[in-house]
Amino acid sequence: MSWVWQQVLPKEDHAHYTWRSILPKCFRRKKEKIKLHASGPGMKLEGISLEMKQQEAEAKCLQIRNLSKVYSSKKGICCAVDSLELTLYENQILALLGHNGAGKSTTISMLVGLISPTSGDALVYGKNILADMNDIRKDLGVCPQNDILFPELSVKEHLEMFGILKGVEEDALENAVTEMIDEVSFCT
Repeated sequence: MSWVWQQVLPKEDHAHYTWRSILPKCFRRKKEKIKLHASGPGMKLEGISLEMKQQEAEAKCLQIRNLSKVYSSKKGICCAVDSLELTLYENQILALLGHNGAGKSTTISMLVGLISPTSGDALVYGKNILADMNDIRKDLGVCPQNDILFPELSVKEHLEMFGILKGVEEDALENAVTEMIDEVSFCT
């Protein structure tokens, strides 16, 4: 039994087997595909306020429309994101929850331009993720799961690097970095 636990429990490198994979085939059930489309196309699960409708009309929200990502591999086709429809409004909080492989990271990666969608589209404040990614990146930030700070760089060097990545003009970079450092320097 100890061997089974060692094979199934997650390890530091995240390499482990599922319960299903270590059972002999005669004990396995075929995985059933579950389709979670509780509503039809265009239906909203929750009513939206007039303020939210106004944000949509003025393109002051993030609108995801039929966004999909399909990967092909030797094992076949894997649909990571399947026709996602979602609108995110200002002054609202959204959490993407789901098990590993549910498509959360893939969705975020498509929205920030790290990977391109297979189909569908999204508008970030009226700017299209397929055509206007340079403009979108000026206003959109992502906090990844892992730290992206480099121990070799100082605070100022980090801010300069991220300022350049975000498209801060070279002549304004020094002032922007100094202002940010001054804003948080009250902490000692």
